[in-house]
Amino acid sequence: MFDHIGIISQSNRVQNWEVQIVTAALQIQISRDFSPIWGIDGTVSAFNSLEDLPAGFWPMVIRDDIGINGSGIHLDHNKKPFGLVKATNSWPLTASHEVLEILADPMGNRMRTAHSIKPDQGLVEYLVEVCDPSEAAQFGYQINGVRLSDFYTPEFFLSLSSGSQRYSF
Repeated sequence: MFDHIGIISQSNRVQNWEVQIVTAALQIQISRDFSPIWGIDGTVSAFNSLEDLPAGFWPMVIRDDIGINGSGIHLDHNKKPFGLVKATNSWPLTASHEVLEILADPMGNRMRTAHSIKPDQGLVEYLVEVCDPSEAAQFGYQINGVRLSDFYTPEFFLSLSSGSQRYSF
């Protein structure tokens, strides 16, 4: 599967040249780091406005106010994924988080059965949110000077585990 995400800033705090720098780093993250581990590929590009977004691209919009108490969210409208990122100093980290999660689970409904982290709870279903377990900036890493989100590997979501498995990029 090959999906296309377009990032647009609707904030005066984030200029288009900044979006271009971040999308270049995100494309490296997707192609070099994420795709080989998850088997999911995609492109990310910067656009000046939603009107410039080509058909088939999923929008990721940077705004001063995203309508929730958080730094980012990914949703779908009529089975078309989209993301919102709050214009803060750490917006590239949040954009990376949301882009990777949209690629891994475009509709936000992919579940995996695994043992609960709570003792004696047995098997539970987890939503595949690949960046949530390691979303703090301290776990991120840099590409071309841009801090991007760490992400978890498919092994993290398996019901069986072993000490030799890699759970985080």
